[in-house]
Amino acid sequence: MIEESEFPQYAELLENYEAEFTYDAEDPIQGYDDITGEWTWVCRTGFTKRH
Repeated sequence: MIEESEFPQYAELLENYEAEFTYDAEDPIQGYDDITGEWTWVCRTGFTKRH
């Protein structure tokens, strides 16, 4: 699971969703992070709505 303490830039998103890195987490690519609006190392992330 992705924790707010480890990724504070996603704090608002993590209030409503549980998140975890998917299969390519150990092989990130350089790309655009839609949440932070920055070019950085990214990988696919799975989100599940909190109930």
